[in-house]
Amino acid sequence: MKTSCELSFDILSIIGCDIAYEKKEDTEQLYYSITQVSEMVGVQPHVIRYWEKHFPGLNPGRGSSSNWRNYLIADIAALKEIKKLVNDKGMTILGAKKMLGKGKQDVSVIKTLEKLLFDLEAI
Repeated sequence: MKTSCELSFDILSIIGCDIAYEKKEDTEQLYYSITQVSEMVGVQPHVIRYWEKHFPGLNPGRGSSSNWRNYLIADIAALKEIKKLVNDKGMTILGAKKMLGKGKQDVSVIKTLEKLLFDLEAI
């Protein structure tokens, strides 16, 4: 059976998103904090919050007992793609939005599938 990381990568490759990310150990966590994500992506937390305002697909969940952002692997993959387009290729935010739209990347679908997979693995 595929792990959630492998499934997420398969989904991302199906929708035309050329993203690679490292698989954690067998204890891969479902949610990541903004600090963890900023280290993985290589940008400061305020940059991630800024991108959330401009990319509607980036909508991390919020904890029930706190208002902290909870990022899924799909969010991290999307942030890495945005970083590649904006920082590495020098695209504007608008240009990156258009490019991601052409790739038909739907982060919310990926996040939903990823959460369902984790729920199913728990059964």
